[in-house]
Amino acid sequence: SVVPSGRLGKLSRNNDSIEVGGPNVTVTNNIVVGGADGGIYVNAYWSSVHDVVVAGNSVIGEVAPAFRMAREVTASRLIDNLAWQQDGATPFPDSGAGLDVAGNYACKNAEHCWVDGDSWQFLPSQGRDFSPEGVAEPTLVTDFCGVERGQIPTSGALEPSLVFTTLTLGIAPKSTFNCEK
Repeated sequence: SVVPSGRLGKLSRNNDSIEVGGPNVTVTNNIVVGGADGGIYVNAYWSSVHDVVVAGNSVIGEVAPAFRMAREVTASRLIDNLAWQQDGATPFPDSGAGLDVAGNYACKNAEHCWVDGDSWQFLPSQGRDFSPEGVAEPTLVTDFCGVERGQIPTSGALEPSLVFTTLTLGIAPKSTFNCEK
């Protein structure tokens, strides 16, 4: 299966920034801004979309919802994500028969969660507790920068307990970012 991990996506003008359409997929440690249909969208292209894990991502919902999950998705998890929805709506879908939703953190505004989301400074705001439910998600071993997470990972792509001197993000592969402390 395809496992998108540790990417920074910017608004897809026609579709979703990250779209999953099949079973047995894990999507972790991404930083996504926008998407015409959604930031991260799990869509049921086939009748059997199951065992999808979307965990430890940071998403700003611009035009469309930060996270979208088709009703047909089964045996899947939306865990430990951090998001802000610009229109004030909730950025996360509700739990359902086939979807476990837990440990996600909805930001009050961009500054509440990030140093400066408008300028692509997605360093977590210091002193914030982004793990209100304390979910132990086994797929979250390291964060966006490859730093080991604790047994109870923090919601979002970056651990806020770390202090970075600089972390300038742009639209590029993760390997080009300076994640040095």
